[in-house]
Amino acid sequence: MNWQPDKLVVVWTRRSRRKSSKAHSWQPGIKNPYRGVVVWPVPENIEITVTLFKDPHAEEFEDKEWTFVIENESPSGRRKALATSSINMKQYASPMPTQTDVKLKFKP
Repeated sequence: MNWQPDKLVVVWTRRSRRKSSKAHSWQPGIKNPYRGVVVWPVPENIEITVTLFKDPHAEEFEDKEWTFVIENESPSGRRKALATSSINMKQYASPMPTQTDVKLKFKP
């Protein structure tokens, strides 16, 4: 028997800090039930605060890696990591609050 996820959650994490999206149901495909999609009917904004330090000898911020984790949430509420992708926050730093679309490649 092949396994299918139940509900998926996107988690944004750095060290002990975690921000999670709401859990959304997995919808299996018609041709192949082991490939499917999760649809967010409304974009979900998640707010975080990141402190970036400037290198005193350069005009750019120091690296600050955050990790996105896609987790399966079982009916009992237990979560299991399925895939991860890292992002360097210095690439998105700006003096004013912004909203940015990001495309990530996840690794199992």
